[in-house]
Amino acid sequence: MAKPRIICPELSPYRWHCELATSSGTYRCPFKQNGCCEFDSVVDITILEEYNGPDVYFIGCNGEIYTDSITKVKFPQCNDHTIVKLSKSTKVFL
Repeated sequence: MAKPRIICPELSPYRWHCELATSSGTYRCPFKQNGCCEFDSVVDITILEEYNGPDVYFIGCNGEIYTDSITKVKFPQCNDHTIVKLSKSTKVFL
């Protein structure tokens, strides 16, 4: 049994030897040791769900610039319903 893997959604699908993991589950791959003894290696892979994040509302006057505290991206004009993706961020680990 291999060490369990926890995969961020942006790394999906995840290649594990002979398997291509597209969803969470148990994956099995056969190997040969010294060219003769065949054995299976098994791993549990958890692919984390994408997290949509919190809604941020910034009300400012003309000319004010909003700077996102996490990504440091500046939004100098009206950006109604603008989606800012936070990579490597999931609901489970917030």
